[in-house]
Amino acid sequence: MNHKRKAFVAAVSLLASLATVPSTHAQVGAQAGVPGGPYATAFRVQNLDSVNTAKCSYQMFNDNGSAAYSSPEFTIAGGSSAYVYTPDLGASLPSGTFSGVVSCDRDVAAVVNFSDPNKGDAYVGTTDPSPTLYTPSAYDNYYGYYTSLRIMDASGTAQTARVEFYAPGSTAPVATRDVPLAANGAATVDQGGMAELQQDISYSAKITGAGDLAATVTIFGGTGTPVANQLYAFSGFAGGSTSTIYTPVIMRDFYGYNTATTIQNVGGGAARVRVTYSNGTQREFDIAANSSVVVANFQETTLQQNVLYSAKIDNVGASAQPLIVTVNESTPTTNRATTYEGMSAGAKNLVAPVVMKGFYGYNSSVTCQNIETSGTTRVGITYKGKDLAGNDVNLTGISKDIPAGQTNILYQPDEALPAGFLGSAVITSTTGNIVCVANQDQNMAPEVSRNADLLGAYDLILKPAQ
Repeated sequence: MNHKRKAFVAAVSLLASLATVPSTHAQVGAQAGVPGGPYATAFRVQNLDSVNTAKCSYQMFNDNGSAAYSSPEFTIAGGSSAYVYTPDLGASLPSGTFSGVVSCDRDVAAVVNFSDPNKGDAYVGTTDPSPTLYTPSAYDNYYGYYTSLRIMDASGTAQTARVEFYAPGSTAPVATRDVPLAANGAATVDQGGMAELQQDISYSAKITGAGDLAATVTIFGGTGTPVANQLYAFSGFAGGSTSTIYTPVIMRDFYGYNTATTIQNVGGGAARVRVTYSNGTQREFDIAANSSVVVANFQETTLQQNVLYSAKIDNVGASAQPLIVTVNESTPTTNRATTYEGMSAGAKNLVAPVVMKGFYGYNSSVTCQNIETSGTTRVGITYKGKDLAGNDVNLTGISKDIPAGQTNILYQPDEALPAGFLGSAVITSTTGNIVCVANQDQNMAPEVSRNADLLGAYDLILKPAQ
């Protein structure tokens, strides 16, 4: 099986028939107690082949592995994308939480959005499931935040997955949970109320099974806390990298936004890790095997307000260890929150499956980091999609220069796109390799004034050679 042509979504939720059912998109079912709901999911499937048409279908599975819905085959033209809003399936798929698989005969990527009226997030579906997965964040009331794991069996055979939780600096797990999984089924492991996990400590986790797994991690604010409406999500990592890891969006009070970077050592030995910000500031951390460290970028006094930075993370110890990185973005003023993943590989051509301008109040931006050590590269963007009336839109957008190690923003409302645009984009660098993150937010009146988390982020996809 070519995993590049399948995208696994650990869970998909539909609008629940009863508003009291707190089922969510991808990682949290009703048993997880996530505040709010009902939740709904949309996902966009991008054909990464710019020439050939992709033939695709998708299936939804109940937690017991039985098929809940199988779509008809549909096609996606080269370089284009297809949009699925799960409530549009109506009676064909009942309310609930499901896992999903998108299957195509060309390389594809799937970006998932999920939300209730007050919060939501976005993440990239897994194209490379693995018997071992990692998450750098696991919380039971970490300053008001909790986490939940949604684990899917992607092997086709029933198995029992084991989740191990690690305290900072500890090489041995402080807690374990065994999770029976049906073939194609999924299960939720909620960290709230785990007696072994202490308040205000950021743990990490390792998930292992006999066969391939996919997982999504959800971070959410507890009921009654100042961060109650905040929601973050990302897919579990199949492994780490000993190469440099890049983070294009780092903020300390950037018009109210802050970031915190979490680094997990998924190797077998201790790691000495260096964070280098784009202003030249460096900080070093020791991380035990399997554990993680939280780097509070918003407390870094050398970072100026209202300036957007980037960073890179490297091993500096005698023995390089594989690392994984997540970055949490948030603002206390409007309660927005989201997560993106650090990237260890860049390219000159990247794909953003979901970009928007005034789409039901949502706008997006693409922030790119020049990961070269010297020289300036010029970054351009082309759009393909539709306006609200369904008319095709193809546009070459604004280009930006990015010096080595620095970052810049391509903001869709600045483009000559029609209001109501929803589509995809290809980002091209003239000389240097880049990494990029897309952010999307319902930031137009009247929603922008609400104390709601309508921010989402995802890593752009490396465009394969044609």
